[in-house]
Amino acid sequence: MNYSQHLGLADNIQEWLLANPQPKNLTTTQYEHVLDFINCKKFTETGWFSWKLLLKKTDKWDKMLQQNGRLIDEQSGEDTETILSCNDGFKWVRLISENSYKREGALMRHCVSSYYGKDKTIYSLRDEFNNPHCTIEKDIQIKGKGNGDISPKYIHKVVDFLEWTGMEVRDREMNNLGYKKCVYSEYLKDNSSLFRDIYIPMGVKMELKKGYIFIDNKDTLIAYKGKCKIIFDGNLRLTDCTKSHDFSRLLVITGDLCMYRSKTSHNFSGLTTVGGRLNLRLAKAFHNLSSLVTVGDDLDLYGSMEAHDFSSLITVEGSLNIGNSKSSHNFSSLVTVGNWLELSYAESSHDFSSLVTVGGNLSLFQSKVSHNFSNLTTVGGYLDLRACKQSHSFSSLVTVKGGAHYERTTNHYCPKLKNYSYH
Repeated sequence: MNYSQHLGLADNIQEWLLANPQPKNLTTTQYEHVLDFINCKKFTETGWFSWKLLLKKTDKWDKMLQQNGRLIDEQSGEDTETILSCNDGFKWVRLISENSYKREGALMRHCVSSYYGKDKTIYSLRDEFNNPHCTIEKDIQIKGKGNGDISPKYIHKVVDFLEWTGMEVRDREMNNLGYKKCVYSEYLKDNSSLFRDIYIPMGVKMELKKGYIFIDNKDTLIAYKGKCKIIFDGNLRLTDCTKSHDFSRLLVITGDLCMYRSKTSHNFSGLTTVGGRLNLRLAKAFHNLSSLVTVGDDLDLYGSMEAHDFSSLITVEGSLNIGNSKSSHNFSSLVTVGNWLELSYAESSHDFSSLVTVGGNLSLFQSKVSHNFSNLTTVGGYLDLRACKQSHSFSSLVTVKGGAHYERTTNHYCPKLKNYSYH
């Protein structure tokens, strides 16, 4: 589930966000902070929305929060409960009252005040003067001021608290603590220094097993003629390539792989993991990705002209966008899409016969063909079948958490679907 869905933003706002993606010059922290502003203000209309105006209004909201927070009085025992005391005057408290939620949100400049009264557990790191320095939503997220990183001098306190409670949080939230998910742990010579066997401190270079090497430069990767298997550490951008390349020794890309509008084919037959986004939007060439198992963020195939073989792909942790796709892609092993699955205006059928869960919205708006969803059980957002031109069989679908949109569509087979509503 993405941040907008976690906040429970209205469908029309999520649709606006989908049509107006996060600007490239905006960090994830800044993006989520704007969503906090939208959530706290409870906006329902998007006609006036623009990123420039939203950022300006969010900045004003920030300043107002800081002023208001200093005026809120908070009493220990009534407003908060001390969970863990540290030796240096610091402590971890659980927020109880509406007063504590408002003060935390104001001083930390985020939207935690809107969580009061919901089924959520919120912890706060307080100093000896009761000022907050970190907010944690149990098992979900970790935020510093303005949804940003935790100050380095408090990171060890947060890590110790996670260990003490045994709490899990989303991989992306660990970035706020200076950790990132290690997507190549099986190739490490020694993984004992990993936090919880999966997270690596940012900026630390680990030693690989014999026969594996790190490469962090595109030109070096293209020129490499050795026999070692390759971990590419960083983002690999190939949109400007005019020649085809053999990347068959490449196993892992820790960041993004961008082949937007690519016109030449590349051989990625050994690639198993892309740690970040995989961008094949409007791609005009075929790429061999038959060994790819995991995409750590979004997979974008919007308007792709060529069919791609994703027959080994099991997990897309972000969103999968195949809207307006001109060719069929093989997703026969895909089990999970962590966020939304976009198939609007699709002109070719796709095999999703192993797909079980879509964490966000599933959109088949004006889809012109049928797709195989025979094992899909759960849609975490809404199911959009408006103006769908073909019938679909959702024979295993049990839950649609956000409701179903059925206007101007053909009949669809959903015999087990009980937890839904029509819009």
